[in-house]
Amino acid sequence: METERQIRELEKAMNTTDNRRLYERFLAAVKLVLEGHTRKEDGHTIGRDEHTVSHYVKNYCHNGIQGLVSKKQSGRPSRLTDE
Repeated sequence: METERQIRELEKAMNTTDNRRLYERFLAAVKLVLEGHTRKEDGHTIGRDEHTVSHYVKNYCHNGIQGLVSKKQSGRPSRLTDE
């Protein structure tokens, strides 16, 4: 019954977020896999590679819903000034 609890938790999170990326990760990476779909099917459903779906699932397994939240992307600082 752990799977059912996880699905309910994901559905709740999906209903409370307005972040499209996060919603996609909840839906594709975890919920559909928990419902018995393959990663390949999920990837086809949402237009992502099955390896991306596997990455989402792995993050969820290790860190729960927080593992699906995008982290701030590092990168080169902007060269533009406020002026």
